[in-house]
Amino acid sequence: MKVLLVFNHEKVIGGGEIYFMEYVKALKKYQDGIKLAVFTPGEGEIKKELENENIKHFSFSMPSAKNIIHTNKTLKNFQDMLYEFRPDIIHVNGSRAMLYLTLLKAKLTLKKKEKENQKSKLIWHVRISQKDKIDLPLFIFSDGIIVNSRKTLIKRFSYITKFIRNKKIKVIYNGIDLSLKEKVSDIIKKGKRDELKKELKIQGLVISSYGRIEEGKGFDLLVRAAKKIKQNRKFSILIAGEGPLKEKILKMGKGLNIVSPGFMKKEEILALSDIVVFPSCVDSFGNVVLEALACGIPQIVSSHAGASEIVENFKEAIIVDPKKIDEFSHKIELLINDEDLRKKLSENSIKKAPEFSIENHRKQVLEFYKIILEQN
Repeated sequence: MKVLLVFNHEKVIGGGEIYFMEYVKALKKYQDGIKLAVFTPGEGEIKKELENENIKHFSFSMPSAKNIIHTNKTLKNFQDMLYEFRPDIIHVNGSRAMLYLTLLKAKLTLKKKEKENQKSKLIWHVRISQKDKIDLPLFIFSDGIIVNSRKTLIKRFSYITKFIRNKKIKVIYNGIDLSLKEKVSDIIKKGKRDELKKELKIQGLVISSYGRIEEGKGFDLLVRAAKKIKQNRKFSILIAGEGPLKEKILKMGKGLNIVSPGFMKKEEILALSDIVVFPSCVDSFGNVVLEALACGIPQIVSSHAGASEIVENFKEAIIVDPKKIDEFSHKIELLINDEDLRKKLSENSIKKAPEFSIENHRKQVLEFYKIILEQN
């Protein structure tokens, strides 16, 4: 089977690119009779990583499709790439690249040249739950769709699936490299955790939350909930990342021991963490939840996030609506004070994590490829 994986960006914008690259590496590692090639739109860190991994790749610019001259040139580049590689599966990670491949498919169909491309099945991997005005044609021209959560499926496509019911759609949650736990353990064993706590002036139990600090991510809700905790204030809040709301969050947290050092390696954040909180109200999934799960760190997960689907309440995590500040505050305080509960969540998380290994993710995606190739 020849598989062409198509990136939507030349650099890492968010978790979608990170975990698509993990999938690329898993395909290369296990092969399974796969002949692999990857497209990336221009120069950037993703292309460099592909070169370092010695993975066959194509690269050319992919500007907005608004300019007809640039659009035609890019379509020609895509057509030449497909003619050279002749993939069985084209797996597209994002809407902009999917738009170009949809336009190309429509163009070949209208010119009755579909035989040139009829063996290639077009799969759209959707990781964002917000609707887009181009969703309907992309939905129609895709041969199959992968979504990263049921929430994404419902929020983005429920208005379409009411009328188009024969589309092959599969919910496949992101996968994670389970070696992350070993990396975190090494940091702790080598005493680097204590060094980091001293360097960042972190005291007591550490509650961490990380990502881009912007509207909808829930960092403000975490701070408001933490301020309501009146007893046992012997904890620190680590907010790692950057974004337009960072200064506002720090001002809101006056009186709390909040540490916000900017971007940090996730291994270091997790090594410091006694509790991880994922308070986002907008994420269609939430890789932070997978990362904490893999490392056995007790966590509180927003019920709005797609990743709340992979954990069971009070088994692997505590699920809460972070907009309900009193309830959110109570759950944080409960986890701070109940060491036995933290231990239970940790043990169950470690047992659960292998279900979401990158190896299992790969197997699920390959199985979906086979289903799509078998359909007329």
